[in-house]
Formats: sequence, structure tokens, C-alpha cells
Amino acid sequence: MSMKDGFRSFRAWLRLLLGGRREALQRFNFPKQILSFYAHNPEPAMLEEVLRWLKRHHFTFVSTAMIEEMVLDPSLCFPRMAWFSLDDVYDGFEYKLLPILAKYQCPVTLFVAPNETLRGEVWTASIQERLHPGELDDLYSMVLPERYARVQALSGRSFGIGRQLAAPSELQHVAWHPLVTLENKTFSNLSIPDRPREDLEAEISRAQAYLHKWSGRTPHCLCYPFNRWTQSDDLWLIQHNLRPIHSDPGPMSLSTFGLYRNAMDDHASASENLCRIFNLWPQTPEE
Repeated sequence: MSMKDGFRSFRAWLRLLLGGRREALQRFNFPKQILSFYAHNPEPAMLEEVLRWLKRHHFTFVSTAMIEEMVLDPSLCFPRMAWFSLDDVYDGFEYKLLPILAKYQCPVTLFVAPNETLRGEVWTASIQERLHPGELDDLYSMVLPERYARVQALSGRSFGIGRQLAAPSELQHVAWHPLVTLENKTFSNLSIPDRPREDLEAEISRAQAYLHKWSGRTPHCLCYPFNRWTQSDDLWLIQHNLRPIHSDPGPMSLSTFGLYRNAMDDHASASENLCRIFNLWPQTPEE
């Protein structure tokens, strides 16, 4: 750990101890409040420390299915619930993260774009740092063949070479684990507001078919790729029997299930990430 990282970790522990931890925890003493947090490919040791801390502070980890049951029957609720999800499933999830989740009996909802699982790479991964402002927005609206050709031209290599995501066989294997739920992230990680509705129909139905094949269940939720959405997108998904999942910070309740998820930094310390998921970490320009 660098000196800068060590300072950030120490400052985060101070915030937990002195900066409103008690008030933050008290928000979840009410049965219908849910601590919602997510990551992409977190460091295993950091994730375990976060889960251990939450367990020590009497949080119970709940699954998507449990929350859906509580929405229908609020009497099933209890204080200090926590809902954890991962965007995409990275290579090695089964042996790096799943044992930790099992140790703390933490269900996990995996938001999957099947086409990227098949290719092995999130399409923005190799190019994001090379783009000028506005260039990524242009890519969002491209049809797939055009977008992949542009990604390959920008990255200087074939898209999907060098697997980052879990292979379909690994994903299919973990999908049957009792703690794992697979949910939809469109077929190809498509920015929903940037494509015509007929494209979305095909994207979502193809993703539903693959995820049902891999897990044996039909997904009930769809996470907006890159958190790009409009209110009309929410209404459209609900009409198609899918709950829209946002990635905005804030405390979630039964009535706002899916509207708030607090982002973890995959490579930050456990203390900093605890501050992040409890909204105790200031988002300043230098950070």
C-alpha cells in the first residue's frame, strides 16, 4: 500500500469512528431500509473485511428474491438488511469471491451481459483511457458491428482477446449456487437511451434467453449499463415485467428497491469502501 493509499485508509477509519457512523447505522434500524452496495471485481481481502464489519454490526445479507417477497409482504422485513450485487462476472469469481460470500452467507446478484461473457471482455475496458471527451458517447449509439470495429481500431487489437470475464462454463456453474442470482444487463452492455426500442427488444430478449439457459430461471431485473437511463426507460422496462436497477448513491427502501446502489471502489481499502457505501466519503474533484 502506498503512503497516499495508507493515508486515505486511515482517514476513512477516522470518518467511521468520528464522522457519523452511529447515525449512518441508525438509518438501517428501520425494517424497510436496505443497505444496497455493489462492485465490479473487488479485491477478495477487502470484500471479506467489509462483509465481516457488516456482520459484526448486525447486518443480515438478503437476496433479490427475498426483497421481492418483502415488497409483496412488508411484514417479512427486519432491521439492518444489506443487498450486494456485482456488475459483470470476472474471471475467477468462483474461487476468489464465492467462498468469501459463502463464509458470510451473503447472497449476490450478478448483472450479466451475455454477449460480453461470450467474448470475454467488457467492451469499454481496453479503450476508456484512450478516448477524448465525447468519444465514448458516440460509441454508445453505434450498432454492434460498427462499435466493435471502432473498439478494435482504438485498442489496436481484436475485441475479446485476453479473457477478463468469467467463461460461460464458469458462469453457468456458479449460477446454480444457492447464493447466486443472475439478472439482466442487456445482451451486449448496450446503453439503453441511445438505441431504438426495437433494438432493445432484441437485446433484452436475447439476454433473457441466455440467462435462463445458464441459470434455469428468468431474470426479473435489468441493470442499466453505464447507469444511462431516462424515466421513460423505467416505465418501458416495468411494462416488460423487468425491475429497473440504477447505480446512484443513497439509502434504499422497499419502496425504492433498485433505485439506489452505492458503488465500491474495487481497489480501495475496506475502510474507504465502508465510508462509500454509507455515504460518509465526500466525492470531491481531487478524488
